[in-house]
Amino acid sequence: MKKITMFLVFLLFNVALFAQTYLDVTPGYGTLNDAITAHQGNVIYRLQAGQWYGLNGIIQNSGFPLTIVGTTPAAGQMPAEIQTGTNTDGTVLSQMFTMFNDLTLRNLFIVNANQYDVFGPTVFWSASPTSITLRIDSCVFDPTGATMIRWATTPHPNLFMTNSQVINIGDLNSEWTGNLFDTSTEPRNGLDTLYLENNTFLSTGMLLIFNSSFTADSENVFWINHNSFIFHKLQFIWDWRMNQYFVTNNLFFDYSTSPTTVKSNVYFPDGDTTGPESRFALINQDTAYYDSSNGKLLSNRKLFVEYNSNYTDPRFQNIATTWAETHTVNNDGVTPIPASYLVPLIYPTDSAGVNREAQMCSDKTHFPYFYEGNYLDNLMGNHPNTDPQFNDPTFYKVQDSLVAWTLPTVEIAQWGFDPSKVSPQPGQAGDWFWHADTSYGNPVKWPRVNASYSNPTLLASSIEGLPLGDLNWFPAQKAIWLQHQTEIMNHILSENTSTIVISPTNATGWDFTTGLAGWGSLWSMTSSFSSKDSAVLLTITGTYP
Repeated sequence: MKKITMFLVFLLFNVALFAQTYLDVTPGYGTLNDAITAHQGNVIYRLQAGQWYGLNGIIQNSGFPLTIVGTTPAAGQMPAEIQTGTNTDGTVLSQMFTMFNDLTLRNLFIVNANQYDVFGPTVFWSASPTSITLRIDSCVFDPTGATMIRWATTPHPNLFMTNSQVINIGDLNSEWTGNLFDTSTEPRNGLDTLYLENNTFLSTGMLLIFNSSFTADSENVFWINHNSFIFHKLQFIWDWRMNQYFVTNNLFFDYSTSPTTVKSNVYFPDGDTTGPESRFALINQDTAYYDSSNGKLLSNRKLFVEYNSNYTDPRFQNIATTWAETHTVNNDGVTPIPASYLVPLIYPTDSAGVNREAQMCSDKTHFPYFYEGNYLDNLMGNHPNTDPQFNDPTFYKVQDSLVAWTLPTVEIAQWGFDPSKVSPQPGQAGDWFWHADTSYGNPVKWPRVNASYSNPTLLASSIEGLPLGDLNWFPAQKAIWLQHQTEIMNHILSENTSTIVISPTNATGWDFTTGLAGWGSLWSMTSSFSSKDSAVLLTITGTYP
């Protein structure tokens, strides 16, 4: 095996580290396309906050890296808006960006629906035959479309996304739609680096990452820290082979809501159709393919899943148990509904006979760097009160719609019902997309969402004693986190399962209940990254065959 040592310098979008020539793009239809065609990679394209930039074609950066930034919005002001376009035949552009080289976006509002409210298929399509990097900071995507990123055949790309919102992905007609980051195209060799920090993902479809490569090398480094994942259909990461896998300080709310059948366990690399040992968790990992040695699994990989919360409305559990046990397929009175269960975030270490990750995490002889714990999950019964208690009651109206939508969807997608005998159909049963406006393609409201919450337990349950999830909803706490960011990162990288003590003098005067009055006031704070001359250096050793 060839050993690769990677030094991942996350520049935190410090503009001082990029070229200093800016081109101020005139708002309007096609102006951004025309500017990029004329100037290519020779300038940074600067868009005006509160202005509209409509695409008259797909943006491409063949032969040059591309950087597009918006000016900092005033409090309550919408950032610069880039909206997808419509082809001459009336269809929406197949994607908004075709990436042949690195792409950097900051302070932008990306609208992947045309003026007729038709979603675009995807935002980003990678056409590079070599590895590239996509950097996204302080951007809002709403709607995102059917898929956010298709990496196509690009080998081992990199994605750094911070301080952003991804809203409305997939569709309401089926369980099997809506993948955010898709690496399933051959050779399906996965991401080199995935860095997600302080983002909010809302109404996001089926999978965060779709790879499904059981025999090829897959992901190298995952860093998923302080994100809020709210309203989702099924799985988190459909992937098994990560060299370094850190999932910390995240908040999950109604994330895996569609019951999964036991027979689906065959999709594990070593799964079968009946064995309970292969029940899924939202966090998957596997090392057998690379690390088999004399029949033993001697893994040098890291799995660190600590200080997360997961809340699932008990009504979803009722669908998988009480409802399923008292009904039959097609209501024929004969055919039992297949055994199903809701997928929890992780299983406790004493569940070695139920879940493969629990077995590996409890085996420090063969998996010395695998850790899962310090979690709150009402599904597993270790903490019943993990509802964040969102300050905006709209979340609970959407939750009701998601419950109504789930039953007919699962009947068709998981339990084998004849669709003609299911009423209402999923598309009519409930609408759990986030509707900031009445029109996807003509957005007006800003901010799009307020995901602050008031649950006192969750407000102090991160590894630093700060709120779980996206800290941008708690600006005072985010500012303190920024002061200790490198220290916290090193603490997590060392796989220290204890809390890290932050100076109590920094913690005085916090107001955990106020939340964020509006994202407009946040942009200047997230821009504080550029006031620092230093960069965060993340050093991780990974291996590929």
